[in-house]
Amino acid sequence: MKNEKNMNKYKNKIGIGLLMAAVGFGAVGCDKFLGSEPYSFTSTENFYKTADEAEIALAGCYEALHGGNNLFGRNLLFILNGGTDECITRAGISNNVTPFGLAAVSSSAAPLKAVWEGFYAGINRTNHLIAKIDAIEMGESRKEQIKAEARFLRGLYHYYLTMMFGAIPIKTEPDPEAGPRQSVQEVYEQIISDFQHAYEILPDRARIQGAANKWSAAGYLAKVGAYLGSAKVSGMGNELNFELNSFGWVDAEEAYQLVVDMTTAIIQEGGYDLTERYDFLFRETTRDAQYEECLFTIEASSATANGTYNRYSDWVPFGPASIGGGTTRWMCPLAETFDRYHANDVRRAHNMARNITVNSAVEEIGGYRYYQPTVATTPDQGYLSATKYRQRDAAQKPIPQWASDGLMPLLRYADILLLRAEALYYFDDEPEARNLLAEVRVRAVREGSMVETLNTSYHRVDFMEELLDERSRELCFESHRRFDLARFNKYTEAITSLQSTRGLHNVAVPDLQANWHPYRIWFPIPLAEMDLNAELKPQNPGYGAE
Repeated sequence: MKNEKNMNKYKNKIGIGLLMAAVGFGAVGCDKFLGSEPYSFTSTENFYKTADEAEIALAGCYEALHGGNNLFGRNLLFILNGGTDECITRAGISNNVTPFGLAAVSSSAAPLKAVWEGFYAGINRTNHLIAKIDAIEMGESRKEQIKAEARFLRGLYHYYLTMMFGAIPIKTEPDPEAGPRQSVQEVYEQIISDFQHAYEILPDRARIQGAANKWSAAGYLAKVGAYLGSAKVSGMGNELNFELNSFGWVDAEEAYQLVVDMTTAIIQEGGYDLTERYDFLFRETTRDAQYEECLFTIEASSATANGTYNRYSDWVPFGPASIGGGTTRWMCPLAETFDRYHANDVRRAHNMARNITVNSAVEEIGGYRYYQPTVATTPDQGYLSATKYRQRDAAQKPIPQWASDGLMPLLRYADILLLRAEALYYFDDEPEARNLLAEVRVRAVREGSMVETLNTSYHRVDFMEELLDERSRELCFESHRRFDLARFNKYTEAITSLQSTRGLHNVAVPDLQANWHPYRIWFPIPLAEMDLNAELKPQNPGYGAE
């Protein structure tokens, strides 16, 4: 009965996904879906009959990435960015947020259950589409591309699940029965297979801007290679002695060679580049710049009918929502994040700032008004906001003030260059690896300064220490830091080295440090899922005594 209940839960998610797509889901720019006849009573039995329905089903597969508030639409940003050495929260602000900001997450945390369900719902949607599309009469080329996109997304959902939870059930069939956790080796073999298939089949650019293409798959193959290689070299999780989550099986040379191969292909053939202005990567209305650099994004819609939005409000300058501000400041930058930057690095002023008011200066970009936050010169005076994203004046958009129709970069060319630097260093080419760090820094130089200033300031004798710092400077608050600290086996060191006496937000550091234990590199398997499926045992180490 429990297994049946678990299966039906994901069946219901399929119908919801198809309905959202049919009524006008715009997450991949699918304007042709707008105004389509709603499939209010859609089921998997009477769907998947036509080419149009295949496209609608594919849109539903993409929608799972957004996941309303549960995944990248909002909550996953708290879950993945909080509790690192980049940002922190304080006790008592929210039962759903505080545990992630202070590394106090338990297996009963509702947001974790929602993430688990959301990603597996996405996997199930892809499995239905892959299983049913062969019977649809449509062009063979497009049919194969749709299957490849679905496999890319299936790989991506498994990828995030395993980085968060370690060993997980692998699902490659529609409406699967509940099953046991499978080792990270088995999971990554499936992920690589899906990404590799997508890399071989997908075109250089998708028919719809924002959808996966050949280089999206290549980029995630590089991400997988770097994750596996670094986890093996660093001994990630070895002290936990938990075989299901072990990386002892990894061939680090083979993993890093995958990084070199994929990044070489992307650089030489992909057609991506570092866009000129760093801040244009994170504004609502600068999509041309974003698509120049981003290999994969999470899109949002400006159609109020479906409400498929991204929610930046916790990662924008603090201030009135009516002028593009956020009103919570639940996750705040740590002083250590601020201190990683030289004053002449424009990324500091963009990623961390103070508030905006109706009296703030206004910058007009392409006819849109952006209120400019007060620049922070120290983390010790006034309250810092994590200001990675910027929303235009709410009077200029047709959706609610708190919502955003801007995209969210998930994989950028800058990350590709940093991954390549990591792999080249592994293969003893430190000079070229350092050149790649310098290449990423060039656009970060404040006008009137030189990149050599940053190179000198940021130089570390230990290249890997410098690389990890540079990844934080470039990618902070983009949901990478947790995984970087874990795979380099630097998490405990990063948390224990935080200071509570510098920076107004660092007062919560003692709580974070008291809650931190090495086993927290993994999240616990949600208790509700274990109640439904006894085969998910054993729980990840450290969480069994809750």
